[in-house]
Amino acid sequence: WDITDEMVACLDALEQEDLDALTPDALVEFFETQGCSDFLIRWMDEQIAISRREGKIPRLENWEKALAAGTIGLDSVMNLAGLNSFIADQADMDRHVREIVKRAKS
Repeated sequence: WDITDEMVACLDALEQEDLDALTPDALVEFFETQGCSDFLIRWMDEQIAISRREGKIPRLENWEKALAAGTIGLDSVMNLAGLNSFIADQADMDRHVREIVKRAKS
């Protein structure tokens, strides 16, 4: 990883904030105003849907423009893929458990 001067300045500024008072949206906004919006992404519904369809491994061609523009970071795309994969796996597990419980009650 390359830690840019902008990220160092952003984190220095973050140290001056009342972290307990920051909401998730306020934290994302903080990074945006500090010029580090690629660190905490304000994902659009369309981006989340694309990631969900891709599965565990992002298709970089779907993210190429945003990555090149620096509006998102590769780590963020990978984290979104991991989160969406977990959500899908958990939904499958929940369905499986419901089926087992339903059969046990029959």
